[in-house]
Amino acid sequence: MRRWNSAILGLTASLSASLQVGACAPRPPESGKTDSGIYFEVEGRGPPVVLVHGFSLDRRMWASEVAALRSDHRVARYDLRGHGRSDPWTVPFSPVQDLVDVLDAIGFERSVIVGLSAGSELAIDFALEHPDRLSHMVLASPGLGGYQPVGSFEWMAPVMAELQSGNPEGAMRAWTETPLMTVRMSPVADSVTRNQVRENWRIWTYDPALQQRPAVPAIDRLSELDVPTLVVVGEEDFIDTRRVADTLAACLPDVEFVSLPGAGHLVNLEAPEWFVATVTGFLAREEGQPQAGTRPGC
Repeated sequence: MRRWNSAILGLTASLSASLQVGACAPRPPESGKTDSGIYFEVEGRGPPVVLVHGFSLDRRMWASEVAALRSDHRVARYDLRGHGRSDPWTVPFSPVQDLVDVLDAIGFERSVIVGLSAGSELAIDFALEHPDRLSHMVLASPGLGGYQPVGSFEWMAPVMAELQSGNPEGAMRAWTETPLMTVRMSPVADSVTRNQVRENWRIWTYDPALQQRPAVPAIDRLSELDVPTLVVVGEEDFIDTRRVADTLAACLPDVEFVSLPGAGHLVNLEAPEWFVATVTGFLAREEGQPQAGTRPGC
């Protein structure tokens, strides 16, 4: 139970309706699998951007972001191991190495990394291990390795009860009803998100201990993250996610902090157009330019 409670700090969710660009249907994405079994898709032209989804979802949660970014960026999204079309967890593995394998397979040497929840935690771990391979980082509803929660996990009790009884599909159903998986500002996105979580029910059959974590947790190495970073959080998200966001905003050397009133954990799905505009505005700024919302000092 303790391992799952730790894991869900970074967990996330969802999908959102794709924005329409022009009258013609877009070209189908390039797709494939890495030698290690990780499924990916790539679209567009321009500077590379990689989108990393959260726990119990898959690459489809970034539909709006891909539709908006592909005209000016080469956009890659992939399914984390055990999610979507990627291979299941069967032996110990490194999520950071899986991301490296994706970047190598598609030829991205240096990219913008955008992560949501658990995807943000992975983005931070990747940045610490491979600082030369990313130019900017966007951390939405972030998780953080080594962070110790202060909030209550009573809302996870039904999920844990189903897991302890050996019912992973029941755990999935209970998970879809948690506040973490609720899209407050869009009933349509909320329904799509729940369906996506149901399709990824197998994630509840895996052992979280198979994921290899960094020997030194990220929370003890934040001063090493010398990369322009945008932190985005919903004002109605859980206290621990907001505390992680505050920690990142205070401790990272080059950071911008933005919050969305009324939004919960799935902040990109709560307001897709706002989220895309916030991200593209951040990427358009020159490195080193003063940024509103910056919080100096850890």
